Amino acid sequence: MDEEQYDLKKNINTKLTMVSGTCWRGSAEAFRIAWTALVVLILASILDPIAFGLIGMTDALVQFFNVFMTMGFDSAVIQQEKVNNRILSSLFWLNLMLGVVLAGVGTAVSPLLSWFYQDNRVGPIFVALSMTFILQSFAVIQRGLLAREMAFRSLAIVDILATIISSLLAIFVAVRGGSYWSLVVLQLGKHAILSLGYWLTSPWRPQPLFDLRATMPSVQFSGNILFYNLLNFAATHSDIILVGRLLGPEQAGFYLLANRLIMTPVGQVLNVIMQTLYPILSAIQNEITKVRETYVKVILATFSGLAPAILVAGLVGTLLIPYYLGEQWGALVPIFLVWCFGALQRIVMSRLSILYLSMGRPDLQWKYQLVSTPIVILALVIGVQQGAFGASVSYNLAQFFTSFLSIYLAFSLIDLGMGTYFKRFRYSVAALLVAAAVGVGLLYGFEQVAWHPLLVSGLIGLVVLAVYVLALYLLDPFARQLWADVRSWLPKRSV
Repeated sequence: MDEEQYDLKKNINTKLTMVSGTCWRGSAEAFRIAWTALVVLILASILDPIAFGLIGMTDALVQFFNVFMTMGFDSAVIQQEKVNNRILSSLFWLNLMLGVVLAGVGTAVSPLLSWFYQDNRVGPIFVALSMTFILQSFAVIQRGLLAREMAFRSLAIVDILATIISSLLAIFVAVRGGSYWSLVVLQLGKHAILSLGYWLTSPWRPQPLFDLRATMPSVQFSGNILFYNLLNFAATHSDIILVGRLLGPEQAGFYLLANRLIMTPVGQVLNVIMQTLYPILSAIQNEITKVRETYVKVILATFSGLAPAILVAGLVGTLLIPYYLGEQWGALVPIFLVWCFGALQRIVMSRLSILYLSMGRPDLQWKYQLVSTPIVILALVIGVQQGAFGASVSYNLAQFFTSFLSIYLAFSLIDLGMGTYFKRFRYSVAALLVAAAVGVGLLYGFEQVAWHPLLVSGLIGLVVLAVYVLALYLLDPFARQLWADVRSWLPKRSV
């Protein structure tokens, strides 16, 4: 029983699997975003700002602990060609021990957190949230096996149910006067239901086996992911820490909101695509040509789809941000435009971890991060002297230039030249530039018209998208072939 093998799927239809997986994961993510926004509005109408503030005060430390909790055992399960019950059970018990240790450390340091914030309510909140580490540890292996089997439908259904049930529990506690504890219940409930759902969905069960030697390849793989996540945590959290510490809350508010307005939705879309693509590339990791073509096609399709939406967001943001948020938020607009550029380059140049992991080289990921993190932090220290705008420019430029090293390392694994890769984007970039020129012209033209900003934004958005699609159709032979294929699938009208 302990030697029962769980092999990676072979001879998969990568296109069909990618489309199906993206649809399921994308639908779940879209629902989660919309539902969460609704729940936050409901809870905000019941609770006071202090309740949300208390939870936010614990968030940085929770996220730091989560770096260890998400060290990559599930990724190791997905990536390895062959795993058996002895390896899986050993990893399960090892992960459970890690969750218990993190919960214990969280409980021990909670008084220090209360002392740091000078608020005795913060400590007990962090103790309660530390229990999420144990809840997560119960289902890491099951989640990895479901992703390994490309059971995207099951993963999506579990995620949707966990989101709905935990939200309803949180609203119930809030209505009953639970204050900030309702937000704690929201997180505890989500992780508990996710773990239960993965257990009910996955047929695998841990055996009373523990062989540390058998886990060594997985631990080494996951250790590389952990080291990268620690470095990445420093790189991705140093910006808001520096801006807040050196510039104060107002500039930090500009910086954070501009980032969240564009990077959060783009990041969520990219996460769905990457989570779907990872098990597919892992399954074909020995077919370098197939890995290369699949990766490039997915990234190109993602850029072609998201880039015009980001362009429209940047154009209409110049109108809608001052109108809806007020003139006091006027400084947000240029910072937001910088982050729109950051979102575009993030699609093309920064989602390379999928190659490091699927090709079994996570060590290259942290080695790159070891070089890039000090550069990014140094750029921030220089840029922050010019306010939130300067910090945004310096951060995104540093990410842009350091990404070339990551591209070189990742592409060496799949025999892909940088010139060949970037050449594939020439038609999409050209169409984007044409659409951007039209959009900027419309912005200047509508300045002379006293129309409602929402109406102007809608018109600009429609025209820019139409111009982009038309330009791409005229420039890109693949786009024309795709349109011909779509037309061939449509039912023919009878004469």
